[in-house]
Amino acid sequence: MAGNISDEDIQQNILKHLYKINSRDVDAFLSCEIFKEELSLDRADLYRNIDTLKQKGFIDMGNNPGLTGYSIKLSEKGMDTFENPKFTREEIEKAYKTFKIYAEEVTNASYDTYTKSLAAFLNYCKNNEVLEFVIFKFNLIERDFEKWYDNFLNSKMHAHTLPLDEDEKISIIYKFLNEINSGKIKISEFVKSAYKISGKTEKTINKFNQSIFLHFVKGIDIRLKKLMSKIESVPEKTETDEKEVIKKEELPKISKIEVIDSDSVTSKRRLENFEKDNKVVIYPSEVIDGDALSRKLSKNSYNMDNLENALLKLSEELRNDNKSVVAISAVFLLSRNIDSSDLLETQKLLNEAVSAEPCLKDKFKDIAMASSIEVANTGIIKGILALF
Repeated sequence: MAGNISDEDIQQNILKHLYKINSRDVDAFLSCEIFKEELSLDRADLYRNIDTLKQKGFIDMGNNPGLTGYSIKLSEKGMDTFENPKFTREEIEKAYKTFKIYAEEVTNASYDTYTKSLAAFLNYCKNNEVLEFVIFKFNLIERDFEKWYDNFLNSKMHAHTLPLDEDEKISIIYKFLNEINSGKIKISEFVKSAYKISGKTEKTINKFNQSIFLHFVKGIDIRLKKLMSKIESVPEKTETDEKEVIKKEELPKISKIEVIDSDSVTSKRRLENFEKDNKVVIYPSEVIDGDALSRKLSKNSYNMDNLENALLKLSEELRNDNKSVVAISAVFLLSRNIDSSDLLETQKLLNEAVSAEPCLKDKFKDIAMASSIEVANTGIIKGILALF
């Protein structure tokens, strides 16, 4: 292992460097020796990891007379890992929702809190696998940032000096945001020089967001949606499933529900909206206690709404108190997935929230204790109780 870098990180860096070349020239081979300098690797670390990548089928090796030593390039499998990442729709949707939350934190930040919010936003972009994949391709675009920055400040038409090409625009703004995050560029100095707005005020922040930051958010938003659209939201049906569906569709449908309780008038009134729902199909073999069903539907809906509102209110309180963005994001996502059956994902969000803000453990307990018996079996309530 080279220093503190794991073999997995070394292999990822090798693949990324190869993709940077092979995305432009699929037949281009690189000398293995180049990675010793590029990645500061010892020969043993380099060749051990190259051999691992070869065994996994991610690279092809060959002898190129024009290169020193062995030469390598991405195999079809290696190229496919970059062109067609194996993300689930749920992973992309979660990344998208959280990205928007972090972006909103930046756009709503005051001058004093802007640096902290921007740092959290960029940290998420770098550490989330989905965002890292989307942004990685923009990092491959070569553009002299310092030259662009000087031209931007010296231009009389600043709005026209952002690159016209959308990919290049996102690439240059991402570098810009990281320069600000590192402290090399001060927002107040940039806005004063570019737009003649002085002072460390919200006006300065709003101008920067409108002119620079929101262009980046919009670009990533579009690309996440495109990535999401390529993935089916539901699993493919098996042949057995299709036969069962066909068999069930052949049964005659009943347009009305036969109510079997003591107060049929009351029950029918309660079920009026339920009956009119054209998505609801009742089959002859089904027996329905209309009164019990209507009570269950109304109670569950009401109490689930209460649970959602309690979590939303909690996320707003965290934001108003300038608490951890990680905690705010986790609580917000919980409020949007109160009916989720994925207990592991729910527990993960709860643990993230409590780890970031330990005081949330008691607040979650209060929410659970205030909830009714109708929602006691939900994933969120189970997850909260598992914290204790």
